[in-house]
Amino acid sequence: MKRVERYIVALLGLHAFLLVSFQLLVLHTDVNLFLNPVYEYVGVAKMENTTVLEKLQQVIDSVLSF
Repeated sequence: MKRVERYIVALLGLHAFLLVSFQLLVLHTDVNLFLNPVYEYVGVAKMENTTVLEKLQQVIDSVLSF
């Protein structure tokens, strides 16, 4: 039983080390850009300074395109 406990503690230590090291890798390097690429989705409006009436007109125009 002591042998199993030793393996569990060793695996937990290894797991904690890997979690911390990969977290530091993602936070302090450019790896995050490759792991989580930013996509430009179709239909997502650009952030613009428009009034509510202009925004409603854009939505109506895009829905009623005929």
